Amino acid sequence: MVLESAGGRHVLGEFKSSSFELLNNGEKLAKVLAEVSRKSGFSVKMKIHKFSPYGITAIAVLGQSHVIVHTFPEFKHMSVDAYSCVGDPNRIIDGLKKRLKLKELNVRELDRRQKIEDVKSDLIVHEMSKGYYYEYKIYKMLLDKKSEYQRIRVVRNKTFGKMLFLDDDLQFSESDERVYNQEITRNVPKGASVLLFGGDGSVTKDLLKAGVSNVIVVERDLELVKACSMSFAGVKAAFSNRRVKLVFDDALDYISKKDGKFDVVLLDMIPSAMGMADKEFYGKFLPQAHKLVVKNGVLSFQLCSIYQNELVGRVKRILGRHFRKVGVSQRWIPSYGTLYNFVHAFK
Repeated sequence: MVLESAGGRHVLGEFKSSSFELLNNGEKLAKVLAEVSRKSGFSVKMKIHKFSPYGITAIAVLGQSHVIVHTFPEFKHMSVDAYSCVGDPNRIIDGLKKRLKLKELNVRELDRRQKIEDVKSDLIVHEMSKGYYYEYKIYKMLLDKKSEYQRIRVVRNKTFGKMLFLDDDLQFSESDERVYNQEITRNVPKGASVLLFGGDGSVTKDLLKAGVSNVIVVERDLELVKACSMSFAGVKAAFSNRRVKLVFDDALDYISKKDGKFDVVLLDMIPSAMGMADKEFYGKFLPQAHKLVVKNGVLSFQLCSIYQNELVGRVKRILGRHFRKVGVSQRWIPSYGTLYNFVHAFK
């Protein structure tokens, strides 16, 4: 047998059965699995392991790969793993469902017929909004570490270059960070004093290019600053610039005790990344931020994708209690795959 490429098709399934006895009957499961595999065109050798007090693992070693069945009789649950480098493993899955009268919970197929250079690739998957996910293929993992607050990953993607992910949520990519930064800083005048919450360094770099007089960057995660300084061009230099002061502190604690006024306050992070529940963010943080903005100054932050537009009205109402004017702009961020909302509140 000559294969056209490495790898094959891999089907993973989760099922329910109404029969405890079936899920604890290794001989019957092995017999059905062998018959279904042969009918699907595969040669097969069986191996069964019985657990105490109950539970079965049945392994069918196919001439062209394998099928593994794990049962959990106490939960009336069966997990199936079917892999084949030739042929269709879905035929085995369908045969098991029919013969054993299983209720399908979830079945998904992985295509593992990859080019050699992509074999080590993986995906980062994130839920943008309820029921809508986006995914990025990792061409090369450059950094992967767990800080006190979050998982920090810097990866290389063939389309977007270097990308920063915090707990699977994309922060920015080298290819289009400027697009995002232009929108969140659109109301920052030259010579402005800026208070910025968010320490990945991307927005800080562009604030310096825009000619601000000074920037205080508040970030609680030292490991994030280290990772970005090491991984992304210009971040280390930005944090070392004499116009930038880097403060490691909790966002709510810092803003509650901070004196002084700023022309611009920028939030380059969502409330959960600042360690705040929505109630704290809207009820405590935003009113405190209002106090730190000079008259005619602005508070700007990224809010959500257009798939979460119901949040926009709520935020505008809350900010309207403190600011004389609240506007929302939108910008297509290629690496986000969506139009993104940015809030600008003027004092």
